[in-house]
Amino acid sequence: MCIICLVSKEIESKFYVESLRIFDLIRSQKQIAGYHLTDQKKVVQDDVYFDTLSGQFFSQEKSLRLRKSCGQHIVAFKEKTGENHVRIEFEETITGLQAQRLLDSDFAGVCQVKAVQTAVSHLGVDSMNPVLCLRNNREKWYLDSGVAHLEICFDNIRYMDIGQSRFFEENELELELKEGDPKFHEEVTNLLSQYSDLTPCFQSKYERGVKLLSLFG
Repeated sequence: MCIICLVSKEIESKFYVESLRIFDLIRSQKQIAGYHLTDQKKVVQDDVYFDTLSGQFFSQEKSLRLRKSCGQHIVAFKEKTGENHVRIEFEETITGLQAQRLLDSDFAGVCQVKAVQTAVSHLGVDSMNPVLCLRNNREKWYLDSGVAHLEICFDNIRYMDIGQSRFFEENELELELKEGDPKFHEEVTNLLSQYSDLTPCFQSKYERGVKLLSLFG
């Protein structure tokens, strides 16, 4: 298996969804800002986030995530920049064996995974554990304006502690620039901000889950 670590600037905006009517409205119109939505797809994403017992990643606005979706295991390390909606992302597809080693906190067994190496180097320690998991039922749509290509996601998220004894559910709308002009992403973000059922969110899913479940006190 050829494993490649992709490093990219992730540009995405998020909104809390006050009412699912907004999803129904967008589905029925199949357009945003006059641009047609295409290629609806539904996926399930199971995510596990890692941190120290004191939450060093959380306090530094960084995250290390293992995702299982569509039969693939993907590990990603993310850190915020000084810009709203922008993060630097190190993302890598790994094997099922590597994923299990990560879940077992066997970092020696995944030391060759670049995304994990980057996370460890930023943290300065090699002792991390799973601290948060979530299941996201995601509905994807795509919008192509000619100058930019956007992915628009309707997310139904269940945040859980690792023992899955506590959980919290909510809905989000996520808008990610896949390619093209960031100004178009900003334009659509500003337009969506005008909907009464949408509240702009500047937290990552990891930050949101930690706060909802009060994981670090």
